[in-house]
Amino acid sequence: MKRSCTFLLLSLLFSTAACSSPPVKNTQYHALTAEHVAQFSLSPVATLRIPTEDLSGVKVIGGQGLTFIYPNGSNLYFQSVMARSMGFPDANLHDWPLYLFGLKSGEGSSDAFVQEAMKSKRYVVDEEIAPTEIRVFPTRNGKGYWALGPKKSLIVLTDENDTSQLILINVSGMSETRIKDIIKGVI
Repeated sequence: MKRSCTFLLLSLLFSTAACSSPPVKNTQYHALTAEHVAQFSLSPVATLRIPTEDLSGVKVIGGQGLTFIYPNGSNLYFQSVMARSMGFPDANLHDWPLYLFGLKSGEGSSDAFVQEAMKSKRYVVDEEIAPTEIRVFPTRNGKGYWALGPKKSLIVLTDENDTSQLILINVSGMSETRIKDIIKGVI
């Protein structure tokens, strides 16, 4: 009896853990084709294009990145992150989104870079965003990763020619359709 209860509890534990991982979907988006756009650049590879009609009433605040606050309260934060500023000057940041979105296991690794990515996965992606799906898509110069959550999303972009930089886009309160339009403005 004791053995069957233990087996049942372990089965439930593993089946719950398996269900908690969001599905991964490989997809493709087409670049923005609007006639009138505003372009915001943080670096040569970190450029966001937004149709000018979508900027009506939007407040843009600068800092380490750019924050766009929309009249309905939704917002996005656009930031370029360098390996050096993360404290890992020799790291290949192309691996960061793989660990961050659970596409590559870092469990048990003693590498500080991997441990930091796994901590971000746990506290930012799993708890704060609680994604229902992870989307992977090609960009003009690399790859994009999107953790789509019910209220928040995180998009990470890599550039195939620059392993020392990531583009992060944090989104809150926007519809999936609106987020797709933002992605079209960065690919």
